[in-house]
Amino acid sequence: MATVEGVIDEQKRGRLRLRVRGLFGTLEIDAFVDTGFNGGISLPISAAVPLGLVLVGAVRTQLADGSEVEDFVFHGWAQIADMPEVPTEVIVTLSGDPLIGMELLESWDATVSFNLPQRKVIVSTP
Repeated sequence: MATVEGVIDEQKRGRLRLRVRGLFGTLEIDAFVDTGFNGGISLPISAAVPLGLVLVGAVRTQLADGSEVEDFVFHGWAQIADMPEVPTEVIVTLSGDPLIGMELLESWDATVSFNLPQRKVIVSTP
């Protein structure tokens, strides 16, 4: 069983260190765990372009405020700490914070827990 710990920030958002790889490079970035995001990863375009991700299509996304936007979907690979690198979809947005979605966490059969008193987000795999 692997266990990875991240931090919970002052706005009560869980953050983990994420490694994203494309055809041309690798990026290590802090990303928020978004339990309302059913995709793999969301990255702002400024972080995604240098990686050489493979375009696979577009998707209409509903944001937390109820508005909808059209985003491009790319294929890449992701890893958190020593968990195995897995293929994942990467939603590329014009701006915003990097996000880790439920699809990516499901790739590892991960369990996610938030320990607010200790300000930790904990991801465990079987």
